[in-house]
Amino acid sequence: IHDFQASRNDLHKYLDHPQVSFSLGRSLMRENSKFLTYASMIPRERIFLETDGDPKISIFDVYHKASQVWSLSLEDLQTQIHLNVCQFFNTDL
Repeated sequence: IHDFQASRNDLHKYLDHPQVSFSLGRSLMRENSKFLTYASMIPRERIFLETDGDPKISIFDVYHKASQVWSLSLEDLQTQIHLNVCQFFNTDL
């Protein structure tokens, strides 16, 4: 789901479908967002990170915020996103 930022209830509905992945960017960068209180419920194996071309958002900042949300080092997060891309596109990059 592109630029996912739905409610906690909607998140639970989507989590019931293991084929659904979540693309996150702006939703992670909104300070004091309710979404940040439950974003970590999304399994890290189902996330992608993006800026959607927004020049006000740096992909580095998105990765940094995501590493905090999922309690991962930047290196571990980068590895996880790489694995997610490989699995999603059924390829070895």
